[in-house]
Amino acid sequence: MALEVGTGISPGIAAQLEARKKVIGKTKDRTNDDLMYMNSKTGWVKLSSGVNTLTDAEVAQLRIQKGRLTIKGDDTLAKSNILLGGVLRPDGGLRAGLETSGNVDETKAYLLRPSMGFRPMGGITSMTVKSKNTYGTLREADVKFSVWSLEEFEIMERLYLRPGFTMLLEWGHSLYINNDADPKLQKTIKTISPDLFFKKGLEMSKLTDEIKKLRQESDYNYEGMVGYCKNFSWNYNSNGGYDCSVSIISTGEILESAPVKLSPGNLIPKAEMDSATSEEGKEQRKSIFHYFLQKLALIKQGTVTKSSLAGYAPSLAAPLQEFTAYWAAVEINDSWIWDTETPMHWVPLGLILDIYNNFVAIKDLTKAPGTSSATMCKFNTDIKKSTKFITGPKHFSPDPLICVLPAPNDEGLGIMPFIHGVTQGQTKEESSDVLNILVNSLYLKSKFDEALDTDGKFNKSMSDVLKSILDGISTALGGVNDFDIAYDEEDEGGTFYVIDRNLTPESKPPAELTLVGVNSIYKEISISSKISNETSSQIAIAAQGTTQNYSENVENMLKWNPGIVDRVVVTKDVQTNNKDGEEAVKADQEEVLQDWKDSIKTFFTDFTGGGYEKEELEAVKTEHAHYTVENITRRPASGTDAGPSPIPVELTLKLDGIGGFRIASTFRISPGLLPDKYNGKFGYIITGVEHTIGTNSVWETSVTTQFYLLAQLKQEARQPQVINPAPAPSPKAVAAANYTPPGPVQPGDDPAPIINPKKVGAVGYNASPLVANSKSNGGQNGLLDQKNPKLLVFIGETSGASSYYKNPATKAAEYMLHPAAFKAWQAWKADMKAGGVAYRMSSGYRSQVHQGGLKAGSTVAKPGSSPHGWGGALDFGNLYQIVNGSGDPTRNLNGRKTPAYKQMATLGAKHGWYNPWRLSDVSGTDELWHFEYWGPA
Repeated sequence: MALEVGTGISPGIAAQLEARKKVIGKTKDRTNDDLMYMNSKTGWVKLSSGVNTLTDAEVAQLRIQKGRLTIKGDDTLAKSNILLGGVLRPDGGLRAGLETSGNVDETKAYLLRPSMGFRPMGGITSMTVKSKNTYGTLREADVKFSVWSLEEFEIMERLYLRPGFTMLLEWGHSLYINNDADPKLQKTIKTISPDLFFKKGLEMSKLTDEIKKLRQESDYNYEGMVGYCKNFSWNYNSNGGYDCSVSIISTGEILESAPVKLSPGNLIPKAEMDSATSEEGKEQRKSIFHYFLQKLALIKQGTVTKSSLAGYAPSLAAPLQEFTAYWAAVEINDSWIWDTETPMHWVPLGLILDIYNNFVAIKDLTKAPGTSSATMCKFNTDIKKSTKFITGPKHFSPDPLICVLPAPNDEGLGIMPFIHGVTQGQTKEESSDVLNILVNSLYLKSKFDEALDTDGKFNKSMSDVLKSILDGISTALGGVNDFDIAYDEEDEGGTFYVIDRNLTPESKPPAELTLVGVNSIYKEISISSKISNETSSQIAIAAQGTTQNYSENVENMLKWNPGIVDRVVVTKDVQTNNKDGEEAVKADQEEVLQDWKDSIKTFFTDFTGGGYEKEELEAVKTEHAHYTVENITRRPASGTDAGPSPIPVELTLKLDGIGGFRIASTFRISPGLLPDKYNGKFGYIITGVEHTIGTNSVWETSVTTQFYLLAQLKQEARQPQVINPAPAPSPKAVAAANYTPPGPVQPGDDPAPIINPKKVGAVGYNASPLVANSKSNGGQNGLLDQKNPKLLVFIGETSGASSYYKNPATKAAEYMLHPAAFKAWQAWKADMKAGGVAYRMSSGYRSQVHQGGLKAGSTVAKPGSSPHGWGGALDFGNLYQIVNGSGDPTRNLNGRKTPAYKQMATLGAKHGWYNPWRLSDVSGTDELWHFEYWGPA
């Protein structure tokens, strides 16, 4: 499974949140199970040690590294001391009772200690799991436990206070409800079987797969992680016990300390290396990356492949994937006396990661080479699973000494023909794949050299070096990208990905969470801005700027300021000379931009031809960031939406513990929390997850998210800012314009094909999205049954309303609708009101009893099949009166020519309400008064 930034939260999580709402939202008829769920559930924590004990003989054997892989040790001590509440029995059951003889009985909860009397078994007192690092994809847990005798402490210290050793941490709810349409209380706790965790030759991926499986089987009321003991501490307390704390870090943390310096002498045959006393040999022995770059420099041909490298470094090339790199000898005009010809290569980023996986990453020597568990903390190098980055046909790097893109700029900027294959048509790679970015070999060498201190020792990890490389690439590509590292612990036992943190999803997240209301399941909700000093300064300048000369994330942040202006300083801008008017300023800017483009082309011609001056390189960078924002994020040539960057505003939620929230997944929130002008305009991408079980034994989860613009608002970001815009038309004028049918209605023609050209509603209402949604949430006999009408929405319309349904708040008989249909009705009603369109409602939701009591006829649906029964239909008495209730096609046809019908139907179609095709095609069963909610066409 590949890491996919921006995918929606799991449907199972969304279903669990809805199930909790059903129980919490009950105002009467609560069952004993409902009360138990709301008041009696507690959190549990289980901690298992990966420590095996060794005999004296095995210790001696390990010390001399003799038969190292055959030393397995004994897991009996770890099996007998798993922490779950207290300490489990060796058979996995709960301990109970007193042992009064003074002997050790591992089935008893209290043991008699000669020096201290009866002492209870130890147990976990609290747990916190926090996400950390990029996008929070690494997790760190802090588990606290207490033991009450020296004898037990000696055991626990040996098993759990062991830095570098594996731990399995699991937690969940003792009681939870499942995702059934009618949620049921569950009382069985499932955890990973000791038979699996203590299985000989266990692969890490098997544990992560089992954790994922248990999440799903428990409807996300279980969570777990595999990691390593990072730190520990303990204190002796006044009660004669030991308060212990162990820090557990997820396996991906190894990258933070993985050294770049691994001597190639241990990896490459001596025959393939130069003498250790030669300059070449000294360079090669700095690290495997220096060895690679030194050998690469010997290859002086335009296109370099794996087979090319194998001719100079066969053992290095052998395990690598196929790749294509490029070479050129670039002349630098250093002075008027001489020039310097500098050979350099451009290699795909994926190749550097491939070398790390094969020669630097830690290997589990007990696993077969090439298997998913053999390499720990590996990077994804599979191009089919490569993450994407923000780019477009006008994107380019003006600094080929750092990187270039594998696809040419369509304005001829930053083009290097020997790389892009403009004439040969060589490049066919996916230009938006992160792994295909081409990095300059001299730039790579400088970064690996920086990892050496003055003594020739490495003081930086692979993580440090790679992040430094990625920072330079982000800058060289105009600052619209934010490249970083993310870890997916569920991918083959743990895999790192290079991602573009600015690339938010284009599609709307499928799940929408309701955060407020009587059935809210959220304990805390907070929103705060997270604006850096640099961004804050840009916002101050750009709040009402005219040139839009600011970065993409600032532009997105300004979307928080719609419809307002600074009264004290009306317009802020860095432009100082606009006395000649906006057109003159614009012309000056375009001239500057064209001069810059010309200098780019001159520089690259010199770079790939007769030689370039170093000063030229700095000159070509001046307008690049502005150009990139304008052409890649605001007005991309591909026509895709603009504004992909996250907004520096955080939304944090706290709720009863739930597993499965994945970093970088997304959701929406329903109206009711944010001011109305923000509703429907933002998505939320998860950047951090924290789990806690404190001394109150309650599992709580906090989810941290960042706002990002949804597609329709991104589209707005492309439009140029208008200075002194004309006054907006009144709502009444807008509505009046909207209700005109979108095409001429010829005399005698039925306007239905014009208003409803896609023939929405040609089949029965069971085919509608509303019915599909309702069935998945309880069906006709659940969500919308007459016995449970409170799940519908009273809509405030009372004229002629049936006495079947009385609003308990107003005591008046009112019509009801499904919540989705009601939301669209509100918008339709507002348009009709603004446009002066009169209407009179005569029917809304009907129960099966109500439907069955209607006069039988060819147009009366059977109970259970009527759109009214789903809360998705409305009848209008004013339209019914036009034809006197007749089913005569001629009368209906004439009725549709009236302004009342045309205006109501056209405005309704805007909001997903249609006089359905099967009742408007002059088929003899016409009902021009009957409208159904089908959603946007």
